Formats: sequence, structure tokens, C-alpha cells
Amino acid sequence: MSKGASSSSPTTLLTNNTKLDSRLTSNLQSKGLLPAGTDLKDACSGFKNLGQCVAAIHVSHNLNIPFACTKADMTGTAPATGSTCPAGTGSSKLSLGKSIQSLSPNADARTESKNAEKQSDSDIKDAQTES
Repeated sequence: MSKGASSSSPTTLLTNNTKLDSRLTSNLQSKGLLPAGTDLKDACSGFKNLGQCVAAIHVSHNLNIPFACTKADMTGTAPATGSTCPAGTGSSKLSLGKSIQSLSPNADARTESKNAEKQSDSDIKDAQTES
């Protein structure tokens, strides 16, 4: 995991590093992973670290799962009102792999987690090294 991406909560990290926040937000938006106008700090609130959040964003996009459902499962919080998550979503904190199993049972959870984690690391590294 990249330096700094795991030491503090994503909200704290992005608040303290506005350059990373704006670069990562615009990179994710340009790839169609984050809707325009979405605040990455809000999207990532509740996640253990930034890498985990960005990986969840990738999984949601890659498997066409609503991010609200993935976030609810991984943070152990009820999904946002109006989201179309399966019953029981967010009832306990799940790993990325377990969340994939629960929300997309036909997907290869291990492969999808690994891919999303690689994509996440790459996105964060790119955002940190842009000048």
C-alpha cells in the first residue's frame, strides 16, 4: 500500500492533502468512476483507509454494483436511503471480497478484489506523483 494511504482515515488524509483530494477526485471522475460533483471525502467517509475506498469504487464500477451498497457492506452502516441494495446490506463490516460475494455472487471475488486493489494503488500513486 502506498505511503500515507493507510495511516489515517480517508477523510482526514484528503482534508490534510487537498492536492491529493482534487487530483484523485478528477482522475476518478475522468474515468467515469465517480459522478461529477461527488465529494471524495464524503464518498470515502467510514472506510478504514483511502486505498480501501478507491478499491470499492473500482469494484462498484467493474461489476456494476451500486457504490452505496459496497460502501454500506464495507463500513457496516445502513445503505443510503433510496439505494437498491439487497436486504441485510451493511448489517456488518465486510472485507472487499466478502462484499463482492454478497452483492455479486457470480463474480470471482478474489480476482475482482485483487484487480480493484491494483487499480486503487495505481490511482493513488498517480495522484500523488502528478505535478
